[in-house]
Amino acid sequence: MNVKKVYLHVGVNKCGSTSIQDYFKLLNMMDINYRYFSEEYRLGADITMKYGKSPVVQNAVKLRIVKKFAQAKEQNLVFSSENFWTLLFQGDDDTTDWVIRNIKNLFDFAKPKILIVIRRQDKLLESSYLWRLKAVKNFRQSFADFLKGIQRKGYDFNAIIQRFESTFGIENIVVIPFELLLRDSGAFQTALLHFLDIQVTRSIDFEFPHRNVGINAEGVEYLLHRTEDIKSDHEQKQLRAYVERTYPKTLGEKPILYKAGQREEIVSYFAKSNAELFSRYSLDASLWD
Repeated sequence: MNVKKVYLHVGVNKCGSTSIQDYFKLLNMMDINYRYFSEEYRLGADITMKYGKSPVVQNAVKLRIVKKFAQAKEQNLVFSSENFWTLLFQGDDDTTDWVIRNIKNLFDFAKPKILIVIRRQDKLLESSYLWRLKAVKNFRQSFADFLKGIQRKGYDFNAIIQRFESTFGIENIVVIPFELLLRDSGAFQTALLHFLDIQVTRSIDFEFPHRNVGINAEGVEYLLHRTEDIKSDHEQKQLRAYVERTYPKTLGEKPILYKAGQREEIVSYFAKSNAELFSRYSLDASLWD
């Protein structure tokens, strides 16, 4: 197969993956020797769904994916998926090694360049919790219980990314803080283009549609309407009170989910690990202040 380069975005949940994929789609429509494979090719889903399956099944998946890559006339192939990191969030060392090993196996025809966009862990946990509250029917777990249940190792970006480095080489890993998008979307776009080794001579009109953590009044009503199975008025009132107490009334307000000291404890837990990661990749630590 005549492949110049494979670029793989290992998307972290709640770290702008959808916006990045939309940006890749836009570039795909431009006159660039570049091909973006959307999630419809099910690369990430196939890997996670075939977890623990026989080598015969895994090889069948690989052959199907490689065939699709081979059919592309472009020399630069790009793929983005959040399915890989869904497993990595478990924080299990064997699972992490399995995911990375299978990524390497799938792309053994070309050494991929890998992009990982990360986010400050306390903000990520807050955003993940609010997403569950909004999207998962009858999700009533308190934020404190949610924090108790997480696997901290699954949020240690430094440790996980080091495993990618040992397999693919640090020179083939690009790390971008999600907070760069919040501070300067132009700089974030430039960082993505740098990852793709694309030299664009004209400006690209693209607004990254990132969301603030929170939900508006319409969102509250939407959530309540997703609970049709709750027939009791009392339960509906309880749910309404819980949602309105948890969410701010406007997108501009920040939700107060952490009890005193919880945020500081989370930040302090990852502080050394984050500092090592930022230093190794020469990232601006002030982005996470």
